[in-house]
Amino acid sequence: TPNEYDGIKFRSKLETYTYKKLKEAKIDAEYEKHRFDLLPAFVFDNKKIRAITYLPDFVGFGFIIECKGFPNEAWPLREKLFKHYLSTSMPGFKFYVVHTQKEVDAMIAELKTNRA
Repeated sequence: TPNEYDGIKFRSKLETYTYKKLKEAKIDAEYEKHRFDLLPAFVFDNKKIRAITYLPDFVGFGFIIECKGFPNEAWPLREKLFKHYLSTSMPGFKFYVVHTQKEVDAMIAELKTNRA
């Protein structure tokens, strides 16, 4: 369910919940500001093929968060491509995929522990 909080338009209640919990924990993360090119655009048989990109929900210092309440059919492949991208281009970054508020709470606890 799309909604708005702090002047930001979120695509789901889980994203809004995550934003609130990050803010409460004083963990800085930007919402939908970083797009990653997983496969660049190219030409095949004289036809332009669009790039495969990924726009995660939150990016912070050393971590990326994707809120996935109901994954669509394209998600497993995009997730695999992004994990490959992280392993080769951004080693050491943590990637969290959260599906519930309980998982968000556990992730926030882990992020707080790692920052201490």
